[in-house]
Amino acid sequence: MVYFDLFIWICGLGMFASLMHLCIRRQHYSAKTLEKFRDSSLYFCEFFPLAGLLGTMLGLLATFSSMESGKPDIGVLFNNFAPALTSTISGLLMLILNLIANFFLGWAIKE
Repeated sequence: MVYFDLFIWICGLGMFASLMHLCIRRQHYSAKTLEKFRDSSLYFCEFFPLAGLLGTMLGLLATFSSMESGKPDIGVLFNNFAPALTSTISGLLMLILNLIANFFLGWAIKE
């Protein structure tokens, strides 16, 4: 599950870096190219909450599959449930970060 969070963070920060690069170097690109990239990045931003939700479901599945008949161990349950929460938070943080970068790119295009 940690690798899934790492995947979300790498994709999100890579997209953020490319959007900020386009904002800084906007004079080297045409407005049509910037608009095209901005539109496609907005579609890709939808991936982050879905990836976080998938990580949540995988974490919950691992949590419930670790339960045995009888009294469950709280430490094992928490260790399996914690990645579910971190993947949800990772997906939402990357969505918010990239929507802010998209706003700045739209602002840079209008200038």
